[in-house]
Amino acid sequence: MIAGMTAFILYTASSLSVRRSRTLHALQAASFWAAFALILASTLAGPIAEGTLDSPLRISIAILLVLLPAISAFWTQAAWMHHSDIERLKTFCMLLWGIWLIPFSTGLCLGFLGSCLSDIPALALCTTVILALSLCLRNAGSRQDA
Repeated sequence: MIAGMTAFILYTASSLSVRRSRTLHALQAASFWAAFALILASTLAGPIAEGTLDSPLRISIAILLVLLPAISAFWTQAAWMHHSDIERLKTFCMLLWGIWLIPFSTGLCLGFLGSCLSDIPALALCTTVILALSLCLRNAGSRQDA
């Protein structure tokens, strides 16, 4: 649980750091790799070790939780090494981070409310909340730019 929450904080900070920067630094690429390692460790130590991956949805969540940060880490490292366009990376990282929030928050709901909430309602609830938050933040950001 500690590794999972630390991974959440690190992955969020890494994504926001790339979004705000004008150039990529080695530390940003390294922070994505560290977040990926923590996510992998928390996924292996948590649901897989406990045997709670008992449905196709939970298996999909575990795969997405590991896969999306890995893609972010690989692309950030490649962009840093080849000094490629950072604007597409910014958009991509924020998109992946937003998508990653859905399985992450669904996993949290299933972990905390597992006895009260089944898989599909938890996924629907978390997806709705993440989409609503992203729309609110996007509208707030567009008002500030105007």
